[in-house]
Amino acid sequence: RLAGAGAGVGKCVCAEGSAPMRTLSARFVASSGASCRVEVKLLAGLAEAPLGQEAGGGETSDSGDGESDRGEGGGEGGDAGPDTSPPPSVAPLAVGPRFDAVVIAPSFATLKRCWGGEQLGECVRRRRWAEAHGMVALGAPMLPCRAVLRACLVECSALWMRHAPVGDVAGLDVRRFNKLCRPTGEGRSLPLWQYSHAARSPAATWCETALPAASDAALLQGRVRLTARAGTAHALVAWVDFDFGDAPGAGAALIRTGPTAESGDVPRFGPTPSWQGAVFLPTPRALGEEVVVASLSLDLLRGELRGELL
Repeated sequence: RLAGAGAGVGKCVCAEGSAPMRTLSARFVASSGASCRVEVKLLAGLAEAPLGQEAGGGETSDSGDGESDRGEGGGEGGDAGPDTSPPPSVAPLAVGPRFDAVVIAPSFATLKRCWGGEQLGECVRRRRWAEAHGMVALGAPMLPCRAVLRACLVECSALWMRHAPVGDVAGLDVRRFNKLCRPTGEGRSLPLWQYSHAARSPAATWCETALPAASDAALLQGRVRLTARAGTAHALVAWVDFDFGDAPGAGAALIRTGPTAESGDVPRFGPTPSWQGAVFLPTPRALGEEVVVASLSLDLLRGELRGELL
C-alpha cells in the first residue's frame, strides 16, 4: 500500500522507539492501515539519532521534558544495562536511496510528556535527517502524510493560578521568582484531562501541513476565529491530528492527540496518553456569546508553541 498498489511490496524505514528491528505496535499498525504485507525495517541510525539533531550535527532543541528510553529494556534476553555506545553512522548511499517510504510514529518514546506539536517537529527533523543521509529520496512518501493543528478556548482557573505570576505571599515579595517562569504567550505541554477544566469554544483548525514538509519550512502559523461560549477563558489549548489516510480527511486513519469526545460541538478532554499544548492568557478573559480571534504559531525546529488572543 505504501509503495503503490500493483507495484509489489515496497520497503519502508520506520522510526518508533529506540531498539533496532523493533516491529510496529498493533495499535500503530491499526491506526495507519498498514497490512502485514508491508516489509518494515527499523534502522538504528534513524531511530536513535540524537533528539533535535540535524544532518549537520548541531543541536536545535531540547524538546521540553522528553525522556529517552534508550537502554531501558535491552532486548528480549534480559537487561544488559544502559547502552552508552553512540548511534551507528549512516553514510550517504552511492547508488541512490534504498527505501521507498518513511513511516514515523508520532508518539516517540523519546518524547514522553510532549504535546503533538513537539512530536510533529521531531517527525520533520527525522525525515530531513533520513533524506540528508541518502536513505530516502526527497519526494518519497511518508506516513503520517498530513498534520492538522487545532485549538480551542479553555476555562481552567486552578491550573491558570498554578502558572500565573506571583506577587505578595504572606507578606513576602516574591516577584523576583517570576523571571524563572516562561514568557507570556509561550506554550507548555500538559495532560489537560488531569486538571479541572471546561472548553469554552468549539475546536477550530488554525493550520495544516502536508508531510513531508517543505525543506525550508520552519514555522507554522495561522489565525483562527473561535466561537466562544459564555464563561471565562484562561488558556488557548492546541493539539495535532496526524493523518495516515490515503486521502485528506480519512478520519478512520487519524491519530488524534486532543479531545476524546464532544458535548454538542464543544470538545471534551478525557483520559488519553496524549498531552496538549497550553498557552495561558496574561489575565483571564470574560466571554459572552462572541467570536474571538486567536493567533498561534509553532516553531518546527524547536517544537515551541506561541499564541495570543487578538
